[in-house]
Amino acid sequence: MKRTMLALAFALVLPHLAHAADPTKPFVVKGIGAAPCSAFNKADEAKDTAFFGELGGWIDGYITAANALSENTVAVTPWEKTELFILLLQSNCAQNPDLQVISIVGAIVQSWFPDRLREPNESKQVDLGEGRKVTHFVETLRRIQNALKKQGFYNGGIDGDYGPGTRTAMAAFQKSIDLEPTGLPDQLSLLRLLHPSSPPAKN
Repeated sequence: MKRTMLALAFALVLPHLAHAADPTKPFVVKGIGAAPCSAFNKADEAKDTAFFGELGGWIDGYITAANALSENTVAVTPWEKTELFILLLQSNCAQNPDLQVISIVGAIVQSWFPDRLREPNESKQVDLGEGRKVTHFVETLRRIQNALKKQGFYNGGIDGDYGPGTRTAMAAFQKSIDLEPTGLPDQLSLLRLLHPSSPPAKN
C-alpha cells in the first residue's frame, strides 16, 4: 500500500513539468536513483561514502531537472539541501526497503512543490556568529518570519532580515519541538517549521 501511494505521489510530480512524458508510460530510471532502499540501507550501515557521493550528485541532478522543466519555477528547493534528502531517505528507506530511491525523492519533491520559489529573488548571507554564515533567499527568510509569527514566537516585521528577534524566535520554536535551541536556521528546524507535514527525518 505504501509503495503504491509513494509511486502515485511521484507520478503527480510529472504534470508540473513543462516537457514531461505521459506519467502513465513506463520509463527508465538512470543512475543510483533506481537503487532499492535496501541498497541505501546497506550503504548507510556501512558508511559508504562513495555511495552517498554518487547519490548526492544524482539528487542534485534530479532537482536541477525539476527546476528546468517545471513551469513558473526558479527553485523547487529554495532552502532544502541535499543533506536533508539523505536524512529523509534514512527514515523512509528503513521502513520501505523495497521502494526505489527515486520513488521517495519524487514523493518528497511533490509534497514541497507548492512552496517552490516561483520568481527570481535576491540572496542574503546570514551571519550565525563564530565565523559561521549561511546564504538564504530573502523570500525564504520572510517565510521563516511569517511561520514563526503564525505560531506566536515572533512579533517583529516581515523584513527578510535574520536579526536578533528572528533568531530568538527560532530558538523558542526549536525548544518547543525538543530541538537544541540554537536559534539557527538549520535544515531540521526549517523542515519542522516550513514543511510540518513532511515525512520524519532522523535527528
